[in-house]
Amino acid sequence: MLQLPDKPFPFFLNDLRKNTILIFATSSFVTLFLTLYIPFENTQNTLAVNIRWGIFCFLALYVNLILIPKLFPAVFELSRWTLPKYVLFNGWLLLSMGLLFTVINSLLYCGDMNAWPLFIKTQREVVLTGLLPLIVVTMLARNNMLRQNIADASETNSKLHEIQTIKAGPKPSDNATTIQTDTNERFSLNLTDLVYILAKDNYSEIYWNENGNISRKLLRVTLKHVEAQLTNQFIVRCHRSYLINVQSIESISGNTNGYKLQMKNADVEIPVSRAKGKEIIAHIQQIRDLLDLRQ
Repeated sequence: MLQLPDKPFPFFLNDLRKNTILIFATSSFVTLFLTLYIPFENTQNTLAVNIRWGIFCFLALYVNLILIPKLFPAVFELSRWTLPKYVLFNGWLLLSMGLLFTVINSLLYCGDMNAWPLFIKTQREVVLTGLLPLIVVTMLARNNMLRQNIADASETNSKLHEIQTIKAGPKPSDNATTIQTDTNERFSLNLTDLVYILAKDNYSEIYWNENGNISRKLLRVTLKHVEAQLTNQFIVRCHRSYLINVQSIESISGNTNGYKLQMKNADVEIPVSRAKGKEIIAHIQQIRDLLDLRQ
C-alpha cells in the first residue's frame, strides 16, 4: 500500500519545466494505455482518437497543475498543504477531467446517451485510467522531495561542522536578555546559552545550557510574546510550537516531511515547518559567514 507522509505534499512539482514534462508523460501514458490495453468498450478505438484523448488530457492537466496554482498561489502554498487538501485536490482533478470528457463524449462520440449515464461511464473510465499514473507520480514526487531534503541536510551539516571547528572570538549573539511574563515575573539569561523554547498553551518552557547540562523553566507567557521580546537574528521560529537558537543546532536531518533539528546537549528532535526550512538553512550559512569574517 502506498504510504503518504504525515503532511502530504502536492503531487505536482513546483517547477514549470518539470510540471510540463509530468503532464506530457501522463498524457502519453493515457494514449498508450487506451491504444494497447483497450480497457473500455469503445468503437472509436483508433490511434488518432486516442491521441486526441491524450491531447484533451494534456489540456485538463495543464489547467489544473499550472494555471490554477498560478491564479491561487496561496491555496497551493506547500507549508499549508494538509491531508484533506491533498485528497480534495486529487478528487477535484479526477472530477474535473470526468466532467470535461463527458462533454467531449457527448459532442463527438456518444450523443445518443443521456447525460447522467454518460457521466457515470466517463467518470469510471477516468478513474480507472488515471489511478496508476496518480500513484506513480505521487511516489516520484515523494522520492524527489526526500532526495532534495537529504541533500540540503547533508550540506547544512557540513556547515555546522565547520562552525564547530572554527575557533572564533566572541559569539555573534553573546548578550544577555530578560523575558517579561504575563505575571510580571522577569527571567534573564544569556542568549548564547539558549537552546530552544517550547510552547505549552499559554506557557512557554525555556531550555538553556548551564554548566554543560540542560536547564528548563516554565514561564506564564505565550510563545508569540516571547518571540516579540527576543529580537535577535539567531533566535527564530522554526515551528508553531518552537523557538530555537540557530547557534545551538548540532545537526539537521531531512525526510519527505521536511527537516528535524538535533540540538546540542538536548535529547530531542525539533521539527521544522516547511515554510521555515530554507530560513533555518540560510541562518546557518549566515553564522558560517560571520565566523569567516571574525578570523
